[in-house]
Amino acid sequence: MIESFYNSGKPVAAVCHSPAVFHKVTCKGEPLVKGKRVTGFTNGEEEAVQLTHVVPFLVEDELKRVGGLYGKAADWAPFSMIDGRIVTGQNPASSTSAARDLLSVLTAERRPKMSRKEIAPTTKAASEQFYVINRGRLISEQFSRKGRKRDRSNRSGWRREGC
Repeated sequence: MIESFYNSGKPVAAVCHSPAVFHKVTCKGEPLVKGKRVTGFTNGEEEAVQLTHVVPFLVEDELKRVGGLYGKAADWAPFSMIDGRIVTGQNPASSTSAARDLLSVLTAERRPKMSRKEIAPTTKAASEQFYVINRGRLISEQFSRKGRKRDRSNRSGWRREGC
């Protein structure tokens, strides 16, 4: 079901232990999360709740095994990641941030298409910039507030110059 949902162009999201389902999901014969930035319940969090010998596998280890680029924050800290149409959250505290990320993916799908040239880094601090692009659409951007102007219509209050 996840595979058909993803293949139809819809985003998929999972938080805490649920990213474990991705170990069996494939896309074009490869694991769906192979080469994608993902997160899920960490080995440290699993040890803290003393379930390492109860669960069939550790989420962190399994996501890495199938080729996911696993990222994490400190144990129990809210942390979520977006890679294209895949949204994952580390633990229950990440539910809110993962839901916001999912909403940003859904909102971005409605934006007009942009070329890579239109969203290419324009400042010297390119190392501080990161874009997730899915089918030519800007999904997520992270960079310093340097070179940005205040915009009261934006929830965070900041926007890129020229946008």
